[in-house]
Amino acid sequence: MKLTFFILLFTEITNAQSTLVNNDIEKRVISLEWEAVEDAVGYQVEIRKVNNNGSKDTALTKKTKSSQWNPEIPIGKYEMRIRSYDQRGVPGEWSENIQFFVKPKAVDLISPKNLAVFSTSANDEEIEILFQWSKNLGSQSYVLKVESEDGQFKYNEILNESEFKINVPVGKTYTWQVIAKVDDELLGEESETPFKFTTQYKSEDKELLTVEKSKPNSDKQNVLKDEEKIYKSNFYYLASYLITQMNYKGVDKSNGISNQLDALGGTGRLGMGYIEPNHRFGLLGIVDMSGFVIGSENFTFSSAEIHGVYRKFTAFSEFQVSMGLFVKELVALNGTASGTFSGVGKVKNMGPHVGFSYWRALNNKLGVQANGRFYSAMSGSGPNGETLSPEVSYELGVLGTYKLSDNFRGYAGFKHRKDRSSYNAIAADKDPNSFASPGDISFVEISGNYLNFILEYRY
Repeated sequence: MKLTFFILLFTEITNAQSTLVNNDIEKRVISLEWEAVEDAVGYQVEIRKVNNNGSKDTALTKKTKSSQWNPEIPIGKYEMRIRSYDQRGVPGEWSENIQFFVKPKAVDLISPKNLAVFSTSANDEEIEILFQWSKNLGSQSYVLKVESEDGQFKYNEILNESEFKINVPVGKTYTWQVIAKVDDELLGEESETPFKFTTQYKSEDKELLTVEKSKPNSDKQNVLKDEEKIYKSNFYYLASYLITQMNYKGVDKSNGISNQLDALGGTGRLGMGYIEPNHRFGLLGIVDMSGFVIGSENFTFSSAEIHGVYRKFTAFSEFQVSMGLFVKELVALNGTASGTFSGVGKVKNMGPHVGFSYWRALNNKLGVQANGRFYSAMSGSGPNGETLSPEVSYELGVLGTYKLSDNFRGYAGFKHRKDRSSYNAIAADKDPNSFASPGDISFVEISGNYLNFILEYRY
C-alpha cells in the first residue's frame, strides 16, 4: 500500500497541552495530509518526536476517517507513519517513516524599531546599538543577522540571550533580523520583513550629514558618504602635472665645477591606488618623469614610489598618512666653455618616504587640501659610481579641489619641492686628476615653486 504525504505548517500558535513535552515549549498547529487510499474507510496516524540524542518520545496516535489531521505539537524533529483500514476493520501495513520538522515561529523584533535613526557626534566612527527580541519557548539560541545596505558590514552570530550590543559604522542604513535556533538541524522561520535602522552624525545642518538614498549634495557629506558609494572597482587613478622655473645647483668637487641656473621644467605623474569602501588601509603606486630645458637640450630623470595608505574621516574632512619606498634619479650637469651644459650622469637615490594630506570641504563642490612628503635617501650611487651621503628631500603643497562628477575630482594649486642628493667625491689620492680632498661631498639640488594640477578618477 503506497501512501504519499504532504506536510504543511500553519503559523497559528496555541497554548493547548501536549502529551509529548512540557508546556514551556512553543507549540504549533500543523496540517498533515495524505493521498486517500482506495477502499480505505479510515486511517491510523502515528508521530514521534526525535530528540537530539536520537531517542524517541512516546508516540502520539490518531485514528481518523479523513485523509487529513491537524495536531498541535511542540517544535522539533519528528517521524510520522500511517496505515489504512479496510471495510472489515483490518489494518494494512505501516508506511515507511517520514521525517519532518516543526519550526519555531519568527521571533518578534523589539529594538531597534523599524526605520529607527541613531545619531552620534562627528568624532565617532562607530555607534553602539542594542538589539532586543522576544524569547522563543524551546529555542536554545538565536542567530542575529545585521547587514548594511551597501554590503560592506555584515554581522552573523549565534547568541544565547534575547538582547545583544554591537558597534556598527556611522553613516549607513542597516537591515536586521533574528532567527530562533533549536539545534544544528532546526532553525526557526525568518521574519517576512526584516527591520531597518540608520546611523548618522549629529549636525545643525541636517542636509549635510543625514544619510540619504539620493545622490549626495555636498562634498562635506561626501567626506562621510562617498566611500559608501559602490563602484565597479576598488581601484582609483591619478594623473598629475607640475610646471615651474626650476632652480638647479650642482657642485662636483672632483672636477672643481659649480653650476647654478634657472630652467623651465616640470613633472608628469601617473598613479594607481586600491582601497575598499569604508576601509582605512590601502595601497598607492606612482611613477613620474621630470625634465627641464636648457637651450635646445632636454634633460630628464624619473622616479617611482609605493605607498601604504591609512586614512581617517571626520565630520567635514579626510586625513591621510602614507609611507613606503621610493627610487629617484637626479641629473648631474657639467658646464662647457661655450656656456652650454651636458649631462654627465644621474644620481640614483633609494630609501623610505613618509607623507600626509588633509582635505576639507568648503561647499557642495569645492574643497581645499594641504599635503607634504619627505624622502630620505639611504642608498644609491652618484654619477661617479660612489656611494651616497644621506639627504632628505621634501615637497609641500596647498591645492583647491573641485568635484567634477561622481567619478572625477580635480585639484589645482601650489607646491614647493626640493630634491637634493649628495655623493662622495673621488679624491686626489685615488684619481690624480681630481680636485677633491678625502671626505669631500658633491651634490645636486633641484628646487622650485610649482603649479600643480591633479585629476583623480574612480569608476
